[in-house]
Amino acid sequence: EDGREIENIYAILKQGPGPWLFSTIHDITRFWQCCQEGRFLKAASFKSLLEPYAHPTLRGFYEIKGQAPGVRCCLGADLKADVLILVLCNKEEEAESVYNQLAQLSLES
Repeated sequence: EDGREIENIYAILKQGPGPWLFSTIHDITRFWQCCQEGRFLKAASFKSLLEPYAHPTLRGFYEIKGQAPGVRCCLGADLKADVLILVLCNKEEEAESVYNQLAQLSLES
């Protein structure tokens, strides 16, 4: 109203062919918990979907990473130890470093 530009952090920019995604750490965590508890998929189906994401050296640990221009998501989980590491970032460079530090701290304890 006063002529100032205000950034809408919730705006979904419709650049490119889509589809567009809006999510939060809370949303992804709830989705993961539903899958892990068998409320969204049968346990066998969930484990089958995770197989390609098994960490090459850490038995029972899974890593799922994805990115698009301006966004990156890193998820690491140990189903038996009930560990979930999730980094969702609007910048591409920092997310991997933060995720690696959190994973190292989580797996050391």
